[in-house]
Amino acid sequence: MKHLREGNPSSTFQIPAHYKWGLLLVLLTVCLRLPAIVHPKAIDDEAGYATVAHELLRGGTLYVSALDRRPPLLFWIYTTIFFVLGPYNWVPFHLIAVAWMLLSMWGLYALGRELFSREVGLTAALLYSIYTASVYYKLLEFNGEVMMDLPIVWALYMAFKQHTSRHRPELVVSGVLLCCAFLIKQPAAIAALPVGLYLLLPAYRAQRHLRLWHAVLHATLFTASYFFTLGLVALVLYYQGILGEAYYWTIGDHDIPHGPTDPIFWQFGVSMTLAFAVAWYPLVILGVLAMRECCERGARYWARLRAEYIALLLLLGCSFIGVCASGRFYPNYYLQLLPALVLLTAPVLRAIWTQTRTYRFCLLQPRMLNVVLCITATACLISNTVMLWLQRPANELSQYVREHSTPEDKVFFWGEAVDDLYAEAQRRPASRYLHFAPLTGYIWGSPLNDDPYYDTTYRILPGAWDILQTEFRQSPPLFFVDFDPGTIAKKYPPSRYPFLQRLLAQDYDVVRSTPKGVIYRRRDRR
Repeated sequence: MKHLREGNPSSTFQIPAHYKWGLLLVLLTVCLRLPAIVHPKAIDDEAGYATVAHELLRGGTLYVSALDRRPPLLFWIYTTIFFVLGPYNWVPFHLIAVAWMLLSMWGLYALGRELFSREVGLTAALLYSIYTASVYYKLLEFNGEVMMDLPIVWALYMAFKQHTSRHRPELVVSGVLLCCAFLIKQPAAIAALPVGLYLLLPAYRAQRHLRLWHAVLHATLFTASYFFTLGLVALVLYYQGILGEAYYWTIGDHDIPHGPTDPIFWQFGVSMTLAFAVAWYPLVILGVLAMRECCERGARYWARLRAEYIALLLLLGCSFIGVCASGRFYPNYYLQLLPALVLLTAPVLRAIWTQTRTYRFCLLQPRMLNVVLCITATACLISNTVMLWLQRPANELSQYVREHSTPEDKVFFWGEAVDDLYAEAQRRPASRYLHFAPLTGYIWGSPLNDDPYYDTTYRILPGAWDILQTEFRQSPPLFFVDFDPGTIAKKYPPSRYPFLQRLLAQDYDVVRSTPKGVIYRRRDRR
């Protein structure tokens, strides 16, 4: 008590340093995503996901009431979020997106701490926070790539836990999590391959003093849990009567319009990859150093963790296959590279910061790296703020629909980029086809869409027009909004399709016409 009264320094409570750095990292993450948090609308893909989720909340059926080509777990998560928050409540929704990001960062911290130290874990989380907010404002959205990273990171943590016990029940959790990642976004399926191979590596057995049959048992346990989870979800979809629809839209409908033999594939791939390599060049340089040190000298960063190092390299390669798989090279696809990349580079960056390893290259000096990271974070914050501010004004077409209808009315938007219009109008779709691709043969992510002379009718989904007519008879839309005039090619006007031409001529009147589109209203509701 005497020491307490005299204020003895040894008795004063001290907050551990890693807690302080962790709190600063949380504040940085929130700050970098503040433009998205306060954004009053959906950001890109969020709109389409939300439209499907709201149909499910109204008793609809996935892939039948509203159609999207992503796996079911993504929409079940969105549905749960909006069930709690209420319809189209975007600010708290974006706060949940930040919380999801923080959980992924926590997983990276836990991984870095498990393999190296708390400091390496904090470094990995820092890099992930900065570079998931870089390059393009749409990377701030709560999309499939951001969502699938969370289960992947924690699955790696479970698989990489450093103990020598022959019994590894945590591999069941790892398999379940990786299956969940696949059920959020298809490219995550390939992330299970590096983990499965990791469990069979000779280095894995040597590090843990295991026999071959122990490693085979571990791999079997992991694989069984993965497919058991997949089987349970398949049973749920079968019980709902949509197993066939789910398989077709998540697997069967995905093609590669421009494969490796097509120059467009390489044009897109090389240009986008170079752009990200420039934007992420500290990660690229540090990653090259991590590979060189381990491959040439074998005793620097990953010498005692050879199996984990090989697994992360395999994950990075498999993730890049996921980026290339569709041949579209959308910016958000590159986010799936980050978990493996930041884990590989974090030990190198930490060694440079503590000057336990020095390099002559000026960009690899501690001060220079600090400046680069600060400039990157600041530039991203400014760019994202400006770009999202420019997106704030309401689209005049969706605004008109919302102001002249009730929440129970159904509408139909026709055009290339209309997914966000349903969410902005906050109105229900009159058809499962939120996008007209199955009706027109539109090619996702292809420059051929901008060629007015390239005919895509050969890609029209058989039976799609019959389904559309049936749905319109059951719930005719109050408004039909033709968004095609706002596109570059203007190649899919409703007048091109006999059913729409006849429908609009007989039952609808033009109530508003703008350069971006035309709004038709059904006559019997005037």
